Amino acid sequence: EAVIGLFLCFMQHVQYHLTNNMVYLSDFQGSGNLLTDLSRAFMNNFGRGNYISAFNSFRSAHKCNKFCHTFNLQPFTT
Repeated sequence: EAVIGLFLCFMQHVQYHLTNNMVYLSDFQGSGNLLTDLSRAFMNNFGRGNYISAFNSFRSAHKCNKFCHTFNLQPFTT
């Protein structure tokens, strides 16, 4: 499960990067191998909840892991 968590964090980094720092998926939930209830964090906050805070802190909160390094994603500078 720890490897899955690292991979999902990596995927957030990829999404953030590919959308020019505008979107990433968050709040992964589900059962077994099926993710069923994802939340989206947008720069313009098209959702509810604490997404503005989570989105604004993504760059400082994300810690690059082995997947980020393998795919040459650059760490964020704050």
